[in-house]
Amino acid sequence: MTSKYAIQKLLGGWAVTMSANGHLIATGFDSEEAAALARDQFERGERTIVRKRDVWVIGETFVCESELGGKLIGEVRKLDMNQYHVAERYTQAEFDQMMEDYKDEEGDYPDT
Repeated sequence: MTSKYAIQKLLGGWAVTMSANGHLIATGFDSEEAAALARDQFERGERTIVRKRDVWVIGETFVCESELGGKLIGEVRKLDMNQYHVAERYTQAEFDQMMEDYKDEEGDYPDT
């Protein structure tokens, strides 16, 4: 039987990937054996892929939901960023411009 998962050597460790497309699903394993054990656990359904919440980082300081007008989650330095997937990074100026462009088009700022 062909495995849905594979292991791969990365700089600084080993990872489990999807065999079909090579997407990383688990990283940080110290050895090939540890990665192989994790791969086998995925195969048996003992481990599941946890989708991290998409966020935007604004000005390398603030974290918010990944939509214009999305809720502010907190500050980068105060959050465990391992629980999030950074979908986009914007400078403060870029983000401010997006807000202004939205206001110009819609007549008001998005809900924040």
